[in-house]
Amino acid sequence: MDLDKQKLEELISQEKTIGSYIFDENKKCFIGNVKVELYIKKIAEDKYKSVCYYFDEYEIFIDDKHVEYYDGDEQTAKQKAIDSFNQQQETFMGYPIIFMEVTCELYESEE
Repeated sequence: MDLDKQKLEELISQEKTIGSYIFDENKKCFIGNVKVELYIKKIAEDKYKSVCYYFDEYEIFIDDKHVEYYDGDEQTAKQKAIDSFNQQQETFMGYPIIFMEVTCELYESEE
């Protein structure tokens, strides 16, 4: 089944109701405009782990089996978390979805 750009965008909008998605015909992927805020926590010197993220303000905590670890200083760890988020590539109809508005912050807990 060979669908055109307009039909692909119509289909994804029916399933993905948060944000909007544009199909990039050259890169053969969807570009999503959902704001994603990742949170990492410092666990040792130059060692961080993923804690949670907000997907368009919906909080999603990461269970223990999906926690990721990042080495390096704070800025390096944040960039690794952002890169990792889009490398996991969610797909729709076999096409990857790339999120353009991904940020990362340090998790501040009341512990």
